[in-house]
Amino acid sequence: MTMDPLFTSLATAAAKATTSEIFSKVRTAKTNKNKDQVIGELTSIINELIESRENLLLIAQGLKEKLVAQQISDDDIKYIITAIVPKLEEILQIENGISKSKEMMDQITSILSEDTLKVFQTLGFNYRQAIGEPLTQVVRDLILSKTRSDNREIELKILQNQSHNTYLAIGQKDDYSDRLEKIQEAYKTLHD
Repeated sequence: MTMDPLFTSLATAAAKATTSEIFSKVRTAKTNKNKDQVIGELTSIINELIESRENLLLIAQGLKEKLVAQQISDDDIKYIITAIVPKLEEILQIENGISKSKEMMDQITSILSEDTLKVFQTLGFNYRQAIGEPLTQVVRDLILSKTRSDNREIELKILQNQSHNTYLAIGQKDDYSDRLEKIQEAYKTLHD
């Protein structure tokens, strides 16, 4: 599992901005006897602190955006429950019969309750990644399979036409007509 680059950046920025690190730099700068050099070093430390603050703000914004992207609003949770539960009941009744689907729906309903969904989300469960991305992949694969099957049907028809044209060309030659009749008889025998 790779670490999120935002967390790596956060760790680096935090290490640079530790209090002991800053005090050490300030102490080192004060030991210099030349006031201009001390002022220059302290200015450099202040600029580093300002840059670190800006980096931390950018990192915090990025982490906030990631958190917001993972969260589902209360309205979304309610909609999911009202939309999914009836459809699941319908599907399960068709596939498993009423008694077995009732048991399964009780289990599913307990998981898809508003309280459970909120607790999962509070614990960091990412619904979009866990459910949305696989569902997106399933739909994508379904669409691609339909497209591919249509293309395969076209390719099959082209090959059948080419095969038919080849048979016609063979049949037009006198010395091959006997062979063609034998092939056609063998084909009929196999497919009858």
